[in-house]
Amino acid sequence: MKGLKVENWQQWEELTCYLLQHFIKQQTNNVIEFQTYGTRGQSQYGIDLVPRYPQVGNLAGIVGQSKLKETNLSWNDVYAELKKTDHYPNIIRCYILFTTANHHTTIQDKLNHEPYYYTRPNGEKFRVLVKYFSDYEDLSFVPQNVLSRLFPAAFSLFKAGQDSREAYLESIRAMKEFIPRWLNTNSITWLDTWDFSCGYVKESDFRCFYDLWFEYDKTVTALKHEGLTSWVTEGERIYISKCLPAANEFFEALTNFQMAVSESIIGRDDILTLEGIPANEWPRITNNWSSNAAQLSYLYKKDILGQYQY
Repeated sequence: MKGLKVENWQQWEELTCYLLQHFIKQQTNNVIEFQTYGTRGQSQYGIDLVPRYPQVGNLAGIVGQSKLKETNLSWNDVYAELKKTDHYPNIIRCYILFTTANHHTTIQDKLNHEPYYYTRPNGEKFRVLVKYFSDYEDLSFVPQNVLSRLFPAAFSLFKAGQDSREAYLESIRAMKEFIPRWLNTNSITWLDTWDFSCGYVKESDFRCFYDLWFEYDKTVTALKHEGLTSWVTEGERIYISKCLPAANEFFEALTNFQMAVSESIIGRDDILTLEGIPANEWPRITNNWSSNAAQLSYLYKKDILGQYQY
């Protein structure tokens, strides 16, 4: 696997136990656990990996070799390991060599055109395969505790990505739970049906949008400044913070709608109106109200209610 590097041969042998188990599962749909065969200094007969438990039938005799190589691995190197198996006391049906080396033409020429079988002095033949670590793109079949120990730096980045995704999913759940507390479907119906071209809105209809925007604005301001963190504990702002980052786009639309209305109206009793602004500017302003209201309604239905509009 490109970008990952084990520190020593012991780690490589441990990892290849899982690589071999995964390969056999793919080929036969059987799960066979593998373990290292002996230790350095003992006669291993060119074999590093053997089944943890006895196997029968076609599953018997599957063995592996772990070659940790910084340089090239040629067919002569592979053949030298095969020769060592001549004195292995047990049956061999399939021999899979795993290596960190780069691809080598001599191995490709020997194995890529037709299956290669090595013949032992007793006449027994077994299939030979070479697997390159650089060809692996997914190691999800290796236990996470093993990956974290063998590749601590890479795993910490992977774990951070997982944590980030989980935090985002939590914010989606919070958004769907809490935002309807502050803006219900009646408010969204008002966005869809009110005739903004009349040049005014009722304060009682607009108040819920303004109040939620005000609390959101205080929340994000507090999150950006350490000295204002106490603001987050006021009211229900902690629940607004839980909706982020999933609700960022929704709150941006809420901000745009609130600002579009608030920046151009004056209060008259319970009416927020454009009176006092030249009449020829009303269409531009009310069209802006309408478009921002439509975007806010769309995002509420899509993100909070899960109603996609095609």
